[in-house]
Amino acid sequence: MKSKFQWILTVLVLLSFVLSACGQAPVAEAPVAEEEAEAPAEEVEVEEPETEEVIEEPAMATEADLDAAFGAFLGSMEAYQTISLEALNEMMVETPPFLLDVRTIAETEEKGHIPGSVTIPLNELGESYAYLPAFDQTIVSYCGSGWRCTIALTGLGALG
Repeated sequence: MKSKFQWILTVLVLLSFVLSACGQAPVAEAPVAEEEAEAPAEEVEVEEPETEEVIEEPAMATEADLDAAFGAFLGSMEAYQTISLEALNEMMVETPPFLLDVRTIAETEEKGHIPGSVTIPLNELGESYAYLPAFDQTIVSYCGSGWRCTIALTGLGALG
């Protein structure tokens, strides 16, 4: 008798859960607008000229355009645009470049980083371009071995 009662109670509880889940969501009441104390003496309608807003779609580059742009970009590279430590030190004195560390956060915590550099891991670079400087500022990227910098350089070159 007791197990039959527990079984019925369990079914009723489950049924109440199902019915409550299927019920309508509570509707929030709309805010009530307060009436103005005084009505305006005279209403003046201002007619605005009807103009259609024309939104131009950005031109999509074709595959041939992209191939030509990357071909020109990569063709102008010399030694993957690498610079020596001495050249970097001279740049730091004259007009400091934007230093971009493309290693992971774990690598920078473990091995350190150049003071003043910004760490944006290579796999997040495409999502974090808002943190990059203006197009006219030089960017020097670095990583642990050099291959991630080459990939970052190509991606940054595509962005302009």
